[in-house]
Amino acid sequence: MNDEGSSEPIRGVAALAGAVPHLLSYRPDDQSVVVLGLRGNQLGPIAVARPPRDAGPAGLTAQMAAEMGDQIGEVFDQHGVTTTITVGYGPDGPGHAHWVADAMDHSAAADRMVILAVDRGQVFQWDDRAAAWTAGQPLDPAVEWVVRGSAPADSYQDLTAGFQPQAARAWPPLSAEQQRELTALSVADQVGVARDLVRRLAEPGVTPGPADHAWLGALANANNVIVRDSVLRAAVTTPGGTGVLQSALVGAPYGYRDGLTAVTAAALYSTGRSSELVLGLTGRIDPAGPNAALAQLIRAATSANLEPYMFRQAIEQANHDADRILGYHAKRGEQPQTNPGIPNRAVRAPENRPPHKPGAGREPGPGVGR
Repeated sequence: MNDEGSSEPIRGVAALAGAVPHLLSYRPDDQSVVVLGLRGNQLGPIAVARPPRDAGPAGLTAQMAAEMGDQIGEVFDQHGVTTTITVGYGPDGPGHAHWVADAMDHSAAADRMVILAVDRGQVFQWDDRAAAWTAGQPLDPAVEWVVRGSAPADSYQDLTAGFQPQAARAWPPLSAEQQRELTALSVADQVGVARDLVRRLAEPGVTPGPADHAWLGALANANNVIVRDSVLRAAVTTPGGTGVLQSALVGAPYGYRDGLTAVTAAALYSTGRSSELVLGLTGRIDPAGPNAALAQLIRAATSANLEPYMFRQAIEQANHDADRILGYHAKRGEQPQTNPGIPNRAVRAPENRPPHKPGAGREPGPGVGR
C-alpha cells in the first residue's frame, strides 16, 4: 500500500473526530474502532469494529482486530476508497486503531491511511515519520451537527433500545370493524389517509394516541404496497416523520411490527441514519413476508453505500403509482370514496375512528394531545 504523505496532519482532525458520533447516531465506546472511507474528498463507507458481547473482560483482541480489519479493507476496496481514517477509542484506542489499520494495510488499496485515537475529550494522530502520536487536540463540539438537530445516543445499545418493543407503550390493533372500514376505502383514499396522518402526527406539540398508532400501523401493513410506501414517503418528506414511525413501532402489537419495521428502516436509511441500526431492523423483517422485497432493497442499498438522497429517489420512482392514482381521481373531478365509518376531519369524532376522510377540511384529526 502506498502511504506517501500519511505523516502530514490531515486538515480538520478535531472536526472529523467530533463528527463521528453524529455520523453513527451514537457515541462509540472504549472498545470500538471506527473506520471512515473517503473517495477523494467525499465520505464513503463507514465501518465499526467492536468485540462481540461474549468477548469477556479482555475486550477487543489483536486477532479480532486483524480479522475485522481485513474484512473492512476488502469491502472498502470494492467501494473505491482512496483514504482510510481509523479512529480508536478509550485508553486502549491507540493500540486498537493500529491493529485494525495494520490489517487493512495488507488488504486495502487506499492511497492514504490516517490513524487517530480519541480519549477523554482529546484526539491524537499517529505521525509515521516520528513514529509517535501527536499532542492531543480538544475534540470539536460539532456545533453544526447539533444545530441541525443531531443528538447521538450515548451508546449503540441505547440507540437500538429506542427501537425495541416496549410493553409500557403498547397500543391495541384496530378492531375488526375499523379494519373493514379502512379496507373499504380505495387505494387512493388510503394513500391520502396515510400521508395526512403522518404529517399531522409530526406537527410540533402533537402527541399521538394509541388509536393514531393503530391507524398508522394498519396502513403500514396494508395489502397494497402503494399504501405502505405512502407512509414511508410521508415520513421521509415530513420533518419529524421518522420519529412518528419510531413512536408507533416500539408499542406495536406483533401483527403490525413487520410493516412498521420495514418503513422505519427505509425511512432511517433515507434520512442518513446509522446503517448499523438500519441493518439491524431489516434483520427483524420476515424474509418470506410481504415486506421482504423492501428489506432486500434496503440491504442492497447499504451494501452499495448508496447515498440517502439516491435511495429516496429510488423510492419515489418505485412509488410513482401513488401519485398517478391520486392524480387520476383529481383529473376526473371525483370526490374520494366515502365510508360512513370514517368521519370528516372537520368533525371532532372519537379517537377510535380513522384519522380523517381524504379531501375534507384542514382541521387536525381527533384524539390528538397538544
